[in-house]
Amino acid sequence: MMSAQYIDSMSRKAARESAREGKLPYIVWPHDISAWKAMLAKGISPRLPFPALGSRNPRGFKLVQEFFVDSSGWGGRNEPAMTIDQLIDELKPNMAYSLGDVGQFQLYVREWKPGPKAMAEQDAKTILDGADSEDGPQQFADNQLEPVIVIMQKKA
Repeated sequence: MMSAQYIDSMSRKAARESAREGKLPYIVWPHDISAWKAMLAKGISPRLPFPALGSRNPRGFKLVQEFFVDSSGWGGRNEPAMTIDQLIDELKPNMAYSLGDVGQFQLYVREWKPGPKAMAEQDAKTILDGADSEDGPQQFADNQLEPVIVIMQKKA
């Protein structure tokens, strides 16, 4: 089990690295949520593209709330940490999400209200990347996007 001090140091490290690399919270579009729910319905655990920003509060975004989420895949719906399907049910279109503190079996997903400039920049990036399609979120090759934390879902 990770100590609180270790988790805090990793959060500060993620904040420094995300600032240096210019990472911003991922803005969720309606087709993202639809695609992730369809994947869950097929028994596939979606790979959520939320960057690890740690404790950093990026300019142009206002923190709304945090979700405590099970990242092991073994959590239940009746436990304090949300399951992946419970988290996806809480996601809202046009809101942005990032990872805050990350522990061994749970993590915090932070929900942000993007300002108008952030929305415009993300919309332009989405169109340029070709991710704005009927097929839902684009699956990127490993060399195009940094690895993201995959929240595992236990098999029934």
